[in-house]
Amino acid sequence: MANKPKKEEEGANDWDQSDGDDNWDDWGDDEDKFVHVEKQDQVQEKQEIRNNNAKASTEEVVAQKQESPAAEQPAAATSSPWGLWGGKLSSVLSTATEGLGTITTQVNQGLNQIIGVPDPEEMARLNAAEQVSKEPQVTPTEKDKTPASTPEENPDDEGESSPAFGLGFVTNLGSKVLNTGLDTLEGIGKKTMTILQDNDPKLLNKRKMLGLEANKPNLSAVLLEAKKDADQMEHSLAQLQLEKQKAQLRFEILFEHYCGLVHFEALEILSRESRLKLDTLLDAVSGKALAELQETINEVRELLELEDLECESEGDYSPEELSERLAATIADAELGIQFEDVAKHWTQSLEWLQSEEATSSDLEQAYAKSIHALSEACALEMCKLHKIAELLLVKPHHSTANEVDGVVNLCKQFHGHLQGLSHRYAAVLSSMPEKEEAKGKVSTFFAEMLSAVQFIEKAYKLFTPILQMGAV
Repeated sequence: MANKPKKEEEGANDWDQSDGDDNWDDWGDDEDKFVHVEKQDQVQEKQEIRNNNAKASTEEVVAQKQESPAAEQPAAATSSPWGLWGGKLSSVLSTATEGLGTITTQVNQGLNQIIGVPDPEEMARLNAAEQVSKEPQVTPTEKDKTPASTPEENPDDEGESSPAFGLGFVTNLGSKVLNTGLDTLEGIGKKTMTILQDNDPKLLNKRKMLGLEANKPNLSAVLLEAKKDADQMEHSLAQLQLEKQKAQLRFEILFEHYCGLVHFEALEILSRESRLKLDTLLDAVSGKALAELQETINEVRELLELEDLECESEGDYSPEELSERLAATIADAELGIQFEDVAKHWTQSLEWLQSEEATSSDLEQAYAKSIHALSEACALEMCKLHKIAELLLVKPHHSTANEVDGVVNLCKQFHGHLQGLSHRYAAVLSSMPEKEEAKGKVSTFFAEMLSAVQFIEKAYKLFTPILQMGAV
């Protein structure tokens, strides 16, 4: 009995132990136990995850890890630096786990208040119940075969595994936190989508509110539509401009464009004034003088009415011949008027008719050139008639017969020149490849030529009061 305390004191200090008793040879065996215990812990911890929430499981595991080494191997924890370091690591991880559990609980509570997400503990219980119902149940015989699967039955193994940095504990803790966090996030997502889709299937109303409709056109579609509209508008404007140009290819419009209508209206004014003067003069005289005056007026009218202005011409004459012929017709009237502008226009017309442009141009261009030439020629002739009327009214001495002959012959020459010009341009139009369209254009062109001749005939009739006024 006296030797027992001595032995206990010697056991308290293991410096004098032999190499066979220091347990260093069992280091590899401890690792095998550690691996075995780690596997058993993982199975047990998975079972605890199914039945408890993340926070309670983590705290229980940390408590078991802290109590087992302290109760079973106090000497090993104090004597080995690795055990001390593992204990500190376990305490730090325990604190971090508690903080993480607290944060998770607060976030879950806040989300539950906002969108009605269920509590993680309730979700964990439901998930565990579903998994247990799906997995096959373990028979009691299988449980008896593994008696060392719980950490309570092997406290020595846990104590021996603590110096190895607590790797099993860290692994189990990380898996628990990860699984719990993923389950929580999955539950939050499902609950959130369920709440958002209440009374709004497929979030159609919310998409419409945010301007995310699938059928709503984007910027690219809007720009393409705008470009298409712009091209269509540009095409429409081009067509409208072309139609407008075609509508302007009429003798009346072009005749006014070249100021022929202005000279015709001025000639009308001179004729009306002369008619008013004759009426005044007839009212002022009576008897024999009135009879002689009426006889003279009637003679001038008869001379003008007897003459026919028709004159056939093919346009086979030069500009010099045209100028000389026109000047000769009015030379006896002694008015001193020249026709250089009419001859110049005919020169330009002949140059175009004999050029390659006339043969290479299309039907529309040739017709436009023809109608412009006809309108300009008629406007120039109307300008000459207007000037002749003015000169006759201001002439001090009159030779009625010569003046009447001059006006008649000049109007005939103008009529023939318009016909000759029309024939030359009609020949060009008839030579175009589009035979049917060319025939239509030629017919239209001759109709416009008749309108020009009618203006010359109207101007000729307006000369009657002017010549009568010169005769009296």
